[in-house]
Amino acid sequence: MEVLALLALTLYAFIAVFSFYMTFQERRRTGSDGVAYTIGGYALCLIWPLTVLAVLLSPRLRSA
Repeated sequence: MEVLALLALTLYAFIAVFSFYMTFQERRRTGSDGVAYTIGGYALCLIWPLTVLAVLLSPRLRSA
């Protein structure tokens, strides 16, 4: 089970870093819209993979 958790954490970290990178590139290309939008954009980079995980796991949790 530890290997599976480590794999999941690694995958999550890869997705989050990729999202951060893409958000950074977009901000650099278009210019900053302000501090609140910048912080919000980076915070959402961390949150949206958890939302996808919850949606994927919800059918399994209901059937248990």
